[in-house]
Amino acid sequence: MLVNNLNVDINEILRYLGHKDQSIDENTNELIRECIDEIQKDFGGKYVYNIYDIKTEKDTIKLLNTTISLPGINISHHLKECTKCILMAVTLGSSIDRIIIYYMKEHISKGIIYDACSTAFVEALCDFVEGEISSSLEKNGLTTRFSPGYGDLPISIQPEILKVLDTYRKIGLATNESFILTPRKSVTAIIGIGANVRESDKYTKCIQCIKHGTCSIRKEGDYCGVWFK
Repeated sequence: MLVNNLNVDINEILRYLGHKDQSIDENTNELIRECIDEIQKDFGGKYVYNIYDIKTEKDTIKLLNTTISLPGINISHHLKECTKCILMAVTLGSSIDRIIIYYMKEHISKGIIYDACSTAFVEALCDFVEGEISSSLEKNGLTTRFSPGYGDLPISIQPEILKVLDTYRKIGLATNESFILTPRKSVTAIIGIGANVRESDKYTKCIQCIKHGTCSIRKEGDYCGVWFK
């Protein structure tokens, strides 16, 4: 599916830029506005998702009628109250990657800001898709998004997720041999569905995250917004 228009919160962009309740100069503010306008002008975010019944076997979640098994204690805990899960993939497309590369060479300040704006847009696209899914469900709760590389869920599961969702054909999304998504401004995620999912189930300690030891956001005393909504 294609999304032609999306708005982002400037505070989210500032967070990706490492600002924490700081005032920004007029030049930075103007660059942020320029980047937002440029992205919105040609915005064409794409997404695909599907819903699967799941079965838990020890510390592995099996997606029925697929070849996917999700290993790890963290994903098993994340989906403990769920009977189904959603696989979703979103991307901003390859043109965003090319523009970031161009600005990083020709105007590094704008390149950094454009990169942060793009990250905010891809997260906003994830929120949009999640909202669409939620509105179609009755009397069922959704967990937060859980992506390959979080906790002990290996990033090497990416190719199988992309294959099952047929992302290359549908939205032009692939992965390289290091399991990095291409285009880069893309996300794959797993969301649990269950009648007994409570609001409290959505909060997972960031200590479980694979980036816990190196996370620059955590070092600033904040949370990334993925684990804490």
